[in-house]
Amino acid sequence: MRVCMGNITMKSMNEKQKGISFMLLAYFIWGVHPVYWKQIDDVPSMEVLHHRVIWCFIASLVALFCTGTLKTVKDTWVDLCKEKKIGLFILAAVMLNINWLANILAVQSGHIVESSLGSYINPLVNVLLGVIFLREKLSNWQKLGVFLAFLGVLNIGIYQGQPPWISLGIAFSFGLYGLLKKKIGVKKALSGMALESAVMCFFSVPYLLYLWAKGMDHFFSNGHTAVLLMGAGLITLIPLLLFSMGVLLLPLSIAGFLQYLNPTIQLVLGVWLYQENFSMAHGVSFSFIWLGVLLFSLSDRFHFHFNKKDRGMNQKIQKSDSEMETRQLEGKYVKYAGKTQ
Repeated sequence: MRVCMGNITMKSMNEKQKGISFMLLAYFIWGVHPVYWKQIDDVPSMEVLHHRVIWCFIASLVALFCTGTLKTVKDTWVDLCKEKKIGLFILAAVMLNINWLANILAVQSGHIVESSLGSYINPLVNVLLGVIFLREKLSNWQKLGVFLAFLGVLNIGIYQGQPPWISLGIAFSFGLYGLLKKKIGVKKALSGMALESAVMCFFSVPYLLYLWAKGMDHFFSNGHTAVLLMGAGLITLIPLLLFSMGVLLLPLSIAGFLQYLNPTIQLVLGVWLYQENFSMAHGVSFSFIWLGVLLFSLSDRFHFHFNKKDRGMNQKIQKSDSEMETRQLEGKYVKYAGKTQ
């Protein structure tokens, strides 16, 4: 019995380690995406986006074929048609592409720090959208976390003289994408990605053909650029697959904590590698957001801790009440027994 329990424990530990490895690698790849996009910053961001869509679609099909799950694409599409969710699915694909475009634009325009800011506040935006559209409830700690993040965004907006549009675009586009995906309910990540990129190919293919016809495309300008544009599909798909495998092996609390590796890497790259501006105002804003994220991440533990205390106090009160009632009953019985004697 002990051997059996030991084997189960070791197996769960190995799965957890695998899950952490998959997630760390996924977030690391997402974190170093700016380095990749910088290699093709001479290519207009819209052209990069459409190449990313097409090559992501092709890479998804190859992965589905190699894993023998190509049929799931058709099954997913049929399910979407039956449940009349095609419109929501197309809207989700559009939101994802807006997010991709915002990230590429941020890198090419020298705003990696703003991109990092958007990724930091994205989990809190997800919560805000959940409250608005799904009527989810927040604890007081969570409300405080969201408020602190709002102060951080407000501070950087006042410093810049305008809202941090890139940060907000990245956070809200991905937040809306997640909200729509939750409503749609597509559980197979790879087939979902294949369909989303297939939908957007109806826009990407004509756009790239137009550029080619006008002699404005960069794909055929040199082999190095062509390889990097083709590779955009792989660097999009690989972290998604790693994330999908990792999230199945880990508790959501760990997965949620590890997600901040991505914006942290981006922030380091933006400030130290690409020498982007990081003023005192940025430091104050990021401090507010980090504190908000920390409070929000720990809110469940606080809630559990205080609930546990409350339950313990209630149990003590109930126990003392029951003991008092028992003593009172015993006293009454003694008096009654004395009278009958």
